[in-house]
Amino acid sequence: MINTVFDSDIGIDDDSIDLQPDALGLTGFGVDLFRFQLEGVRYGLEAQNFINGDQMGLGKTLQALAICYSLGLSRFIVMCPAAVKLNWYREIKRANPLWVTSIWDAKKGSSNANVIIINYDNLKKRVIELIDFDAEAIVFDEIHYLKSGKAQRTQAAKTVAKPVTTLIGLSGTAMLSRPSELIVPLDIIKRLDDFGGWFAFAKRYCQLYKRKVWIKPKGRHAFQKEIWDYTGAANLNELHDRLTARCFVRRLKTEVLSDMPVKQRAQVTFEITNKAEYKKAAEDVAGYLALCAVEEKAFTESLKYLSPSEQRDRIETRKASVEEKTKAAEKLMLIETLKQLAVEGKMSEAKEWIQSFIDAGEKLVVFVNHIKFQDELIAHFPTAARIVAKDSLRNRQINIDSKFKVDENCQLMIASLKAGGTGIDGLQEVCANLAFLEFDWVPAVHLQAEDRLHRMLQARQVTAYYLVAENTIEETIQDLLAKKQADCDAVLDGMSEAITTSVFDDLIDELTSKGKVTSKGGKRVKGR
Repeated sequence: MINTVFDSDIGIDDDSIDLQPDALGLTGFGVDLFRFQLEGVRYGLEAQNFINGDQMGLGKTLQALAICYSLGLSRFIVMCPAAVKLNWYREIKRANPLWVTSIWDAKKGSSNANVIIINYDNLKKRVIELIDFDAEAIVFDEIHYLKSGKAQRTQAAKTVAKPVTTLIGLSGTAMLSRPSELIVPLDIIKRLDDFGGWFAFAKRYCQLYKRKVWIKPKGRHAFQKEIWDYTGAANLNELHDRLTARCFVRRLKTEVLSDMPVKQRAQVTFEITNKAEYKKAAEDVAGYLALCAVEEKAFTESLKYLSPSEQRDRIETRKASVEEKTKAAEKLMLIETLKQLAVEGKMSEAKEWIQSFIDAGEKLVVFVNHIKFQDELIAHFPTAARIVAKDSLRNRQINIDSKFKVDENCQLMIASLKAGGTGIDGLQEVCANLAFLEFDWVPAVHLQAEDRLHRMLQARQVTAYYLVAENTIEETIQDLLAKKQADCDAVLDGMSEAITTSVFDDLIDELTSKGKVTSKGGKRVKGR
């Protein structure tokens, strides 16, 4: 599975090797790993300082955590983009609940922890504290963020990494366009010397040469200066073999398809930026649902002494009343307000996540409900294809056939959840990844959208990402959707009454039963 032709120091493709979790020191690890992930763990344990370049969706995060667990590490740092900090927190808790984990920002964050999670943009502000943490390992998620040696975050990362023994880089796109982009990441994980250092690497693999450029200092005459140019590429097969033999592992989905389920779902969690506004809207909902709960209880009490037939008549009459229909409309309006505020709050980090995903060379379809969010994404990603309700069926298919499927610069499709979820063919031919930025009330809508990319007979593995705003109503909705989707997955024909029914009423029951709304202190709100 891994080429180890040149100077083979590490090999992980020998079937005779015992890849049982116990043999790799993973007894008690909280997640069961696929065979190819265990191979990646074994490779990392031997290499210690290396880059895992597995394709998106193959579990680089869990492999890195498994290595830290196997080594018995008690203190390590995760450096990552801001958009995935919460994801790391969730995965760490799954992997080993005993690891005390702290998320750091520019000022806050506890050092009394086993694991520190910090985003790259805050590194330079916390260098001294990170060094004092005395980490045994550092995981650099999306290590290609550190490809520029002059960037402040790169210098900060290198400084913190200098005394650390185990250094793990993760990136589905470690080399975006040229070998020179590997130089700084290899230096950070202390592997550049394996290739003879900067000059030897640049000369052998980057076509290093000197060229003249004109320099024009402010207030002075222009003059020529010789600089090193190492933007070229040479001896790439040799570079690949040397990397995989020493410090680089990469698997594609097509290589490990037999190890994985044909379809899997993953939750990606983001922190919202509009917490105060969301909190106010949540209080409106809590107050209104509290009053509704009190009224419902009083109505139920009033039925106690009636006959069963009289109870049915009273219930049916109440359901048909204008007051009850108005109440249902108010509930929907308030909940929809919360949903949209959650999307607004996560939008910035969601955009960063989407950009990082497509930067890895993976095509992605993002499903969105509301026109305003579709338009915002289309404006932010101008090269994206689109399938939206205002376009004709013909134009939607043209966006697939003439843009998404053939244009190398078009990695992203922005699709209406309703318009893109049905009646469109061809997406599955070029894309195996989809993400939901918004959620429908009916689980079947999501399943239909997933099936635009997933076909049981296709030779690819499909991943559906659910982009969820942390500590918002989206978490509850996603839990309800996931439960009904799991029920559906257990049904042989793929459909059941459960997944064609809205989860809205379940949501109201869930919010009330879990104490997220109370009968105290709430006042009736007509909406926002």
